[in-house]
Formats: sequence, structure tokens, C-alpha cells
Amino acid sequence: ANLGDDITYSGTVSAAMEGTLLGIPSIAVSLVTRTRFRFDTAAAMALDVARKVLKRGLPDDTLLNVNVPNVAREEINGVRVTRMGKRVYGDMIVEKRDPRGRKYYWIGGDSLRSEEMPGSDLEAVEQNWISVTPVHLDFTNYASMRLLRRWKW
Repeated sequence: ANLGDDITYSGTVSAAMEGTLLGIPSIAVSLVTRTRFRFDTAAAMALDVARKVLKRGLPDDTLLNVNVPNVAREEINGVRVTRMGKRVYGDMIVEKRDPRGRKYYWIGGDSLRSEEMPGSDLEAVEQNWISVTPVHLDFTNYASMRLLRRWKW
């Protein structure tokens, strides 16, 4: 899954960002599961979204982040255009070693939750809707710019 804040760590979304930067209409499609993958549902949805994007295009500097629940097609409620949700990671930090013996740290462990946010990608997928989130490449927080300009620099 590439839901909520997880998109900032996603190679799938990063590849779609690269495509978008190159002017290619781009889609990141993820199947929301860790086991027993139902690729048929996700593949059918990916094809449907790709056809729509090729026909209609996308706004400038925008990609689509699509998350598909891991259920049979007949269990899908439909599609919702969503906003990014907010993940809440556990506070566990696990020290591990990479194949070369160097230490690294896995932050958050497996206790993953989410904030309740109506209209979010997390909410949609939890309710067996396919989530389509438009992601814009401009991460600028414009409201904060106005605030920061008032600081004494």
C-alpha cells in the first residue's frame, strides 16, 4: 500500500513522480496487502485508470496514486477520489544489520494506525473502495510561506 504519508517513502510513487517530471501522464498503482495477493482486481483497475488518463490527460505536475483493496472485484464498492490520509507509526525502534554488517534502524515497527480523516485514501480502502488520490509535485505549504515572511530574518 502507498497510503497517507507512506507515499513519501514509496518507490512506486517516486517512479510516477519521475514520469510526471518528464511530462508523461503517470499513475502509481498499489495493491493493499502483504499476503495472498489478488492481482486480478488491481490489474483490471490499473488498465481502467490508464485508459481514462490516456483519453483525458492529467493536470500539470499531477500524478495519480491508486490503491486497490485486496478483495475480489465483486467486493469493490467503486472508486473514490480521495485526499492523503495520515499514518500513525508505532514508537518502536528496532536495530538491525544490513548484509554488510552495518547497523540501521527500523522506525515504527508493525503497529501501524491511521488518523480518522473523512475522505482520505486510508478510509476509502478500509471500506473496500478503490482510492484515487491526485498528487501534485509542488509540496510547497503556501500558508506557511505567508507566516514565515512575517518572521524577523
